[in-house]
Amino acid sequence: MTNTWDGNTPESTIGPAPGAANDNDSVQAGGLKTKFSIALTRMMARFDRDDREAYAATIMRYATVRLNNSDGKPRVWIYVGPNQPYRGDTHGTIGIGQRLAEHLGAEILYVDQDMLDRTFPHTKDLKKRLSSLAKIHGNPDIILGTRSAEAVALLSKAPTMQVTAINENHSKKISNPLLREIAPHHLTAEILQDAGRDLHRRHRKLDAPIVAVFLASASIFEHKNAIQKLAKLCRHNDKTIVYFCAAQRTLEKQQGLLVSAFKKALANDNIYDRVRIISSNRAQNATKFNPYKGLLSIADHAILLGQSVSMLSEAITNGRPIYLSQGDHRARTSYQELQKFGYVKIIEDMDDATPLQREHYRPLNATNAVAAHIAECFRLAARARSVSGHARKMTFDCSDHNFEESIRRAVLKL
Repeated sequence: MTNTWDGNTPESTIGPAPGAANDNDSVQAGGLKTKFSIALTRMMARFDRDDREAYAATIMRYATVRLNNSDGKPRVWIYVGPNQPYRGDTHGTIGIGQRLAEHLGAEILYVDQDMLDRTFPHTKDLKKRLSSLAKIHGNPDIILGTRSAEAVALLSKAPTMQVTAINENHSKKISNPLLREIAPHHLTAEILQDAGRDLHRRHRKLDAPIVAVFLASASIFEHKNAIQKLAKLCRHNDKTIVYFCAAQRTLEKQQGLLVSAFKKALANDNIYDRVRIISSNRAQNATKFNPYKGLLSIADHAILLGQSVSMLSEAITNGRPIYLSQGDHRARTSYQELQKFGYVKIIEDMDDATPLQREHYRPLNATNAVAAHIAECFRLAARARSVSGHARKMTFDCSDHNFEESIRRAVLKL
C-alpha cells in the first residue's frame, strides 16, 4: 500500500549473481583448500564451545545461496491444505507469500484442498499429488502455512525452510513496536477500492455515515455494554447506517441477540427510526455475498467485538482507527502502542455527549516487514546448505526461536 508505515524495510533481491544462485556447491568450487579450512574450523568448534558462533561465521564466509532447482529461481509454496481458505491465518500467509516472492524474485504457488482436487481429480494420495506438483512447478525452497510440516514430510526433496507460525506470531520478531502488535494480511489499496465499489453497487443507498460492527466470536454476555454505548452515540446523527458483519466464529444466535439488544437500546432512546440496520451472518457471508472487505474500505467508523488480531490488523490498514470493547480481555491488556498512537480505542470509553469523530492516521501494515525478515532467514538457511551436506537434508523453521542456533549447528555439523 502506498505510503504505508511498514517498518521502512528496503526491497532487496536474493543476493548473489545469477550464476551463483544455482545447485552448485560453493565448497566444491573453492577446491581442497576451502574444504580443509572448513573441516579444520569444524574440528576446532567441537573443542571450543564458547566461540561456536564465530566458527560458524568463518565457515559461512565461503557460502553462496543454494536453491532446490537448477534454474536459479526460488520457489515459494503457500500451503493451506484442507484449512479454511477464508481464515485470517490463510490471508496472512497469502500476503506474506506475495511480498516474499517480490523480495526474492521467486515463483509462487498457492496450494489448498480445492486446488489439489481440481489438478489431480484421479488420485487422492497427498504424497503423489505433492510430488507431481514439484515435478510440474519445481521443488519448493520455502513452504509457508501452519500446515506446512505436513507437506515437508511428504516431499522427496526437503525444502530449505518452512514457516509454521500462526498469523499473530509472525510480527513478534519485528523491531517496530507498533508492527509487533498487529498481524500480516493480503489486503492492498486496490483490493479495498474494488471491494468498496462492489459494496456500493449492492447497496444503492449507502447515504449516511456507516458504522461497521465486525463480530469475531462476539456474544451478548461480553459485548452488551458496547452495543448500548453504540446506540447512545447514534443519537448525534440524523441518520446512521450500522452494518453488522460476522466472522465464522460468531454463532448466528449470538449475532441475533446482539442485533436485538441494539434495536432495543435504540428504541429506548427514541431514535430507532434514525438508524438503518444491515446484518450479514456467517452463513450468508460464506455462500452469498461477504461485505467484509467493502466495509473495511468505505465505513466511516469500525468496531470489533470479539478477539481477532487479523481482523484488527485489516481494519486499520488504511489508517482508520478501530474501536474495541472492554468485554474482550486483549482489549484491556494488549495493544498499548496502538492505543497510544490512536489506532485502537475502547468504545465504552467514548463520551456520550460527543459524536464519533472521523479520524485518519498513517496506514499501518506489518506484511512487508514480516516478509523481509523471512527473506533474510531464507538467505541464511540457503547459504548454509552450500557449505553443509547436513544442512541440505534439513528443513529449517523460521518460526522456531532457535532458528539461528539450528543453522550454526548444521554448519558446524554438531
